[in-house]
Amino acid sequence: MATPIEFAEQNTLLKAAPGTESWVRDLPIYRQFPDGVNDQCVVSCWELSPEELAEVARTGRVYFQCFGTTHPPVSIWGTSPFRHVGAPETP
Repeated sequence: MATPIEFAEQNTLLKAAPGTESWVRDLPIYRQFPDGVNDQCVVSCWELSPEELAEVARTGRVYFQCFGTTHPPVSIWGTSPFRHVGAPETP
């Protein structure tokens, strides 16, 4: 499984809930708060192992798993979303 990693734009850390630390990792994130123009946004950065990279290169696929019965709209990027028009501004 991809590993959540620290990144330059992160501005907070979501901590694993007590008792879940053996299967839930802390998650470095960038959190953008509503400013009247942009919606609230949370960005995290994940690193793939060499084996995962080889599989993505072979299949062109990544999978997203969210625990629970639903989740808000998400996007998965192969490049930093901070480099794109309309992306969250770097703090």
